[in-house]
Amino acid sequence: MEHQMNGKDQAALTACIPQSLAGGIFIYKADEGETLLYASDYVIGFFGCASYEELADYVHHSFRGMVDLRDRELVEQNIRQQTASDVCQTSYARYRVIACDGTVRYAEHFSRKVTLPGVGEVYYVFIADYDRKYLTSDIDNMTGLPGNRRFLQYVRDLMESGQFLSGYCLVYFNVINFKLVNIRYGVAVGDDCLKGLATMIRETFPQGFLSRRRNDHFQLLTPEGSVREKLETLHESICQVYRKYQLEIKAGVYHFPENQVVDPALAVDYAKIACQHIRDEVGVSVLEYTQDLQKLITVNNYIAGHCDDAIEHGWIQVYYQPVIRTLTGAVCGMEALARWNDPVVGFLSPARFIPILEKNHDIYKLDCYILRQTCQALRRRLDQQLPVVPVSFNLSRLDFFLCDIFQVVEDTVRTYGLPRDLIHLEITETMLVHDKEVIKEALGRFLQAGYQILMDDFGSGYSSLNVLKDYDFNIIKLDTHFLSSSTDKARSIIGNTVDMIKEIGSQSLAEGVETQKHVDFLASVGCDKLQGYFFSKPMPWNDLFSYLEGQYRSFEDAASRAYYEKTSAAIRRTHQSLALVEYDGQAFHHVYLNQAYRDQLASFGRITALSAELRINRPGTRLYAHFRDLMEGLKQSGHLETIFQSEKGYYVQLTAELVASMPSCWMLTVSLHNLTLDEHIQEQEALNVHIHELYRLYDVIYLIDLDKSAGIPLFSRHAVAGELMEKCLFMRQFLHHYARSYIHPDDCQRFLDFTDYTALKRKLSQGDQSDCFRFRQKGADAGYTWKEVTYIAVPRSGRKLALACVRPALCCPACQLHKGGTLS
Repeated sequence: MEHQMNGKDQAALTACIPQSLAGGIFIYKADEGETLLYASDYVIGFFGCASYEELADYVHHSFRGMVDLRDRELVEQNIRQQTASDVCQTSYARYRVIACDGTVRYAEHFSRKVTLPGVGEVYYVFIADYDRKYLTSDIDNMTGLPGNRRFLQYVRDLMESGQFLSGYCLVYFNVINFKLVNIRYGVAVGDDCLKGLATMIRETFPQGFLSRRRNDHFQLLTPEGSVREKLETLHESICQVYRKYQLEIKAGVYHFPENQVVDPALAVDYAKIACQHIRDEVGVSVLEYTQDLQKLITVNNYIAGHCDDAIEHGWIQVYYQPVIRTLTGAVCGMEALARWNDPVVGFLSPARFIPILEKNHDIYKLDCYILRQTCQALRRRLDQQLPVVPVSFNLSRLDFFLCDIFQVVEDTVRTYGLPRDLIHLEITETMLVHDKEVIKEALGRFLQAGYQILMDDFGSGYSSLNVLKDYDFNIIKLDTHFLSSSTDKARSIIGNTVDMIKEIGSQSLAEGVETQKHVDFLASVGCDKLQGYFFSKPMPWNDLFSYLEGQYRSFEDAASRAYYEKTSAAIRRTHQSLALVEYDGQAFHHVYLNQAYRDQLASFGRITALSAELRINRPGTRLYAHFRDLMEGLKQSGHLETIFQSEKGYYVQLTAELVASMPSCWMLTVSLHNLTLDEHIQEQEALNVHIHELYRLYDVIYLIDLDKSAGIPLFSRHAVAGELMEKCLFMRQFLHHYARSYIHPDDCQRFLDFTDYTALKRKLSQGDQSDCFRFRQKGADAGYTWKEVTYIAVPRSGRKLALACVRPALCCPACQLHKGGTLS
């Protein structure tokens, strides 16, 4: 049969074909040769031919020759299967064709098998340009950009035209915070933002092909030249233009390899992976896909699928890092940390796998596993009668929602028979930003049950002070980044933070301690506990105990822990002299002393803490006797005690208070003041005789500065007077309070007149060296006894200083109420 039908037959075949279809018609025989019988002008042009004869020759007069070799077998098989039934004689197929000029086109094929008289079975085929069909429909109405299908086809066409895409890159964009724009400002504003963003991307990459993939995601094919620099500039511009809406753009970049075909959809996935990897990273706007990133993603996927296996087979191990008491250097706690040593991917740090477990909601499995392992380890040492210290483990925010974490902890602690104070729980302040009420209620249950709560990384979040206001914590861990800076500003922040933590009744723990310089500074500001590589890296349980014992470190027991927690709480940053002095029943030892205390010691002839201890602990000396009398007084009264001591012409006021005790051990806070009244040693020694005599004769002695109207307690046998002076900054305030509270109403005004500083200065300036007044003072039984107060001018003080001395009255109430005299 001729390839070109005669005019009569062709007219019969095509008589019913409309001429206005958006496509073309061709007919071929339904035989083994699939002989081409007819093709419309549209089909001829679709193949890039000028005539039917040229088309017939180009396809070898066969439908088989019209289909690209890569699709031919599958297309023929599909058509045969679809038309095999007597009922269904229609078929549909999509395939590639190669035009005469080598262009690859996609055809959409609709056919029906019919029987023609004199011809036999033939296929009537309607064919359309698939590219043209979707390229006219796959357009984003808002931005006017092509959609995803059109974008992918554009990339495929470039590849199939024989052009490798080396020198090109595919960029995947994600607009950050866009959903908030729609919520806060409305959809219309959001649409305007997307249009503006699309315009800015196109202007930055005029040679690129940009598509809106979906929602706030775009994709771009562009030549590689300076793509990173352009993307970073674009990011800065978008942040500036859309500052009001806090919009920014993240970009993942995939570079097409040389001489290698990569499926466009896969290239998009690679760029998307890079983009997603930096979605939550601050300060990073561009990331290029690499094989290393692919390995990272592969490991991430492995982690996500093997959490249960890692726990079951022990690939996740618990390591422990010690916490050191700053005052003593003893081990006072530990932190449990997870390490994943995998047989396939190797060693994994917590920063590597914890975010993935949280994302997959598997983190509660890890936290419960660490709790069980820790309780087992503590139980073993207790059974062996070996020392243990509290161990803290970290909780995730998700633990409070994926399980009843309080009940899990309670059940586990009960199973291993542990006291609750051996288990501490760490949370980060970022956990408390969301779901506050649920977490607050659960933390309250833990505290009420007797567990201690630690806040981790204090200062790293956005609302640290609010968290402290709303929640109760036993221990607050300082963010390690503060220690990395040695500026005065950073040191001041740490010092003030430690003070604040003490003021609210919590303990401070500094992480990241790596040098002796860190230790010395943190000790100077009163930080309670220390943790870091300076003491030990995290280790397995048995290894850590062996290491610490090799360093001869002691372990706090429960009694010592309570004792030193009270002791540490007494340390404050102050310009006043302050020391912690421990008495073990035999000797006094300095545990802590601030710089002001050291300076006071040095002012007594360069005395050091060690030499002071030697003097205090030397039997047979006055200091030895005075300090032991002081200690006995503190044990009995529990109040602040003050003693006055003269040593080698120096006059010393020492104030002490008992802050903590345990069997055979007492801890005192001590404040030391050099009250030397004159620089000349001989005059000091002469005055020393009088001071000691006054010390023997009087119950209370104050040094009065008449110019400043201020007083310093030198000596008191009664706690009341000393406490009042501590509360009253100025002497005048003290005198009025004292008169109202303790002096008989009939004597009150005369007492105030006598102690008026103006009158006293006038008397002293007129040459009087002393003045005396008797009054009735209320006692502990609410009765009144007669007292006597004497003012004595201090020699060579320019009549600016006086001693106020109080003792029981030496004469009866009928005696003269006012009496003057001279100090002999």
